[in-house]
Formats: sequence, structure tokens, C-alpha cells
Amino acid sequence: EDRLRARDDGKTKKLAGERQLTEEERMEETRRGKHASAEDRDALMPDLRQVSREEYLKKREAAKLDELKDMIEDEKYLFDGVNISEQERKDIEYRRKVYELATQQIRDIDSIMGDRYRMPDSYDDDMSKERQDKRFQVAMERYKDTSQADDSNPNREQEEWEK
Repeated sequence: EDRLRARDDGKTKKLAGERQLTEEERMEETRRGKHASAEDRDALMPDLRQVSREEYLKKREAAKLDELKDMIEDEKYLFDGVNISEQERKDIEYRRKVYELATQQIRDIDSIMGDRYRMPDSYDDDMSKERQDKRFQVAMERYKDTSQADDSNPNREQEEWEK
């Protein structure tokens, strides 16, 4: 009788009540901290706020620079060839200088960050097709055909052999 009941339960369709979570859904819940205690969530809150603030400031900086660039272009278009007061001329020049300094600072920071050591990617964490291709691309990089390169350097072939 128990055997028949178990067989019937196995063939019976389950309604949308309690369903088992997939592995992906369980990982997502763990990542979001659904099962974490209230103390753990409270301890993480300052770090989450800090990360959120940093992301917001990055986006805001880019938006403000775009806004300033648009303002400079508008002033150039609107006031080109028009007599303006000395104060307006100073304001326009001030905005132009601020924009130039801000973009120069961003370029400097990017060049400094580009010169730093960067940890290599870990290819073995997730062995998806995309990661496999990236992994083998690094190995195949040295076998690329350089014959399509610029022929303006007469010593190119010698330099290739010296590598």
C-alpha cells in the first residue's frame, strides 16, 4: 500500500505551492543575503552605502562633464560673433578652463591607473564557452600573422625574429 501511494505521489502534478529552488536561484538568494541574520545585514550596510555612493559619484561626474561640455558648445554656437559683456566673456572662459582641467585630470588618472599592475583574470572559476575562448586567445596571441602589419618599418621582420 505504501509503495502504491508513493508511486501515485510521484505521478501527481504538484500545484504552485512549495517548489524546490534551482541551484542558480539558491546562489542568487545567498548573494543577496536573504538568509543572512539581521546583525549580518546591519554590519554590511555601511559598506554597501559606501559602494553605492562611489558608483553614484562616478555617474554624476560623467553627467556633469557632459552637461558642461554641452553648455560650452551652446555658448560657442549662440555667442559666436556677438558682442558680449566682459563678465559674460569671463564666465565663458572660466567654464572652458574648468572643463579642460577636469578632462586633463581624468586623462592623468587613467594613465596612472593603466601603468599599475593588474591581477590577471582567473579563467578556471567559471568554465563557460566565453571564458574558454578568452583563455585560449591568450595562448594563441603569439601565433598571429603579422604579415598584414604596416610595411613602413623596413626592420619589422628582423624585430619579429628577435622577439
